[in-house]
Amino acid sequence: IHKNPDFRLPPQPSTPIIMVGPGTGLAPFRSFILQRLLAGGKLNGQAVQVNGQAETLGEMVLFFGCRRSDQDYLYGQDLEAWAAAGHLTLHTAFSRQ
Repeated sequence: IHKNPDFRLPPQPSTPIIMVGPGTGLAPFRSFILQRLLAGGKLNGQAVQVNGQAETLGEMVLFFGCRRSDQDYLYGQDLEAWAAAGHLTLHTAFSRQ
């Protein structure tokens, strides 16, 4: 196992991100989402500052797939809550349902 220096969030929080996890795991994308929400004050009530200026967070889109929503859809409630709040556009696919 080694680090991939290219697998990271863009330096500007306003840059949109598209995340695709077709059964490969949610952990890195969940951390990207949480980092963006924390930086944007969506979880702690503070706005993101870049060079002393308030900046809007870029759109976040997640395509996520797993076998079954009732067994494999870990953090599904969190993802759906963030989508319902307008923080994330969520597309899901369940291959065994």
